[in-house]
Amino acid sequence: MVILNLDKPRELKFSHKAMRQFSALTKTSVPELREAVQRYDLMTTAVYCMLAAQDSSLTPNQVEDMLDELPVLEVYSKAVEAVSEALQGDEDGETEENPPAAAGAGKEA
Repeated sequence: MVILNLDKPRELKFSHKAMRQFSALTKTSVPELREAVQRYDLMTTAVYCMLAAQDSSLTPNQVEDMLDELPVLEVYSKAVEAVSEALQGDEDGETEENPPAAAGAGKEA
């Protein structure tokens, strides 16, 4: 769980809804997500999508005003962490549902 302390502690979760909205707004494909969030203009949009998916009353301007109160590096690292958490295992084909086998698993002693 990634928490960003804005007007109150808010969870940054790159859910399917947030990902779909981000992709629609930025025309970014899933394979491009990790790189896209490293661009500041797109990272701000990603944070907005993550927050708005949980609180539809938020506007992009409100989110930008809240982000202005935090150090840029904090916002950036939390956004990257949230996207990485959402895409966990995608590069290696491993997910929580399909974790790598533990050392020695499946072998008889």
